[in-house]
Amino acid sequence: MTLDIVLLGEEGGLCRYRFDLYLKCIELGSEDGDPGLRGPGDMFLAGSVVLPCGLLKFLTGEVAQLDGGESVEFPDNGILIGSRECLAPCDLSNFPLVVNVALRNHNNVNLIDLLGAFFWALRRASPEAEPLWKTAEGLSRVYGPKAGEPDDPPAAAEEVPGTAVGEGAAEVTVSLPGGYLTFEMTVSTSGECQQISEDTVRCWVPAGEGGEAFLRAQVTPLEHTVSIYALTLPAWATFHPVSGYGIAQTVCTFAPPLGAVGSTVELRFRAVAEDYGLYRELTLVLEVVAPEPD
Repeated sequence: MTLDIVLLGEEGGLCRYRFDLYLKCIELGSEDGDPGLRGPGDMFLAGSVVLPCGLLKFLTGEVAQLDGGESVEFPDNGILIGSRECLAPCDLSNFPLVVNVALRNHNNVNLIDLLGAFFWALRRASPEAEPLWKTAEGLSRVYGPKAGEPDDPPAAAEEVPGTAVGEGAAEVTVSLPGGYLTFEMTVSTSGECQQISEDTVRCWVPAGEGGEAFLRAQVTPLEHTVSIYALTLPAWATFHPVSGYGIAQTVCTFAPPLGAVGSTVELRFRAVAEDYGLYRELTLVLEVVAPEPD
């Protein structure tokens, strides 16, 4: 089994991750535990993974048809058997990952199982029986266990008639990928400013007078690249995008002309840590007012 950890973004000091659990391969011993002619070993899995932010539970449908001593390896990452999104500390290191899994075969419908066993043996004796075996295999999958996330996966698996093939538990220590991105803006102008939300500042700026917004972004760990871009700017603002390792900082200057009196404009900026797929945005709302009379 493989666990793919995908960093989706940052929320309030925590990182949102998606944990994708894949079945990569199955290898059976010399005896699959399926007695007599009760099916060729129609395998399914049940189990759970204890993540740093909760429990990922899974019950699969039929994933393979195997006899004792056989094995199968699935392409790419394997078969996706469970997925969960949750919040966890960013760049969490050395946390225990506990996996419990049971591999079973199923005998959900006696006639289909016996039919499958018959064609399993027949196709080994005669290649012409391959289409018949494929039909029986398809029926087995249709009437096999239904995939889901039951409250108790092993108990749900036990309700399916069949035989235990193998079970086990393992604990490994892994680290979460990703980093933490901060983005700050400091505005300097002769007008009045208010922070109206976590990511937005509003200023009342007299026409004909200048101001500037100092922007600073930092990504942790520092050895990765962070960049700052402007998404929207008025024609009377000047800005140059910038990138740096760990830290990036730049200044946007603005000077609204007299013709802009009464208008409201937005200056939107984005900081991006591409290695982690993280970004944050800040908005500066400028309301251009008439200058004070001399």
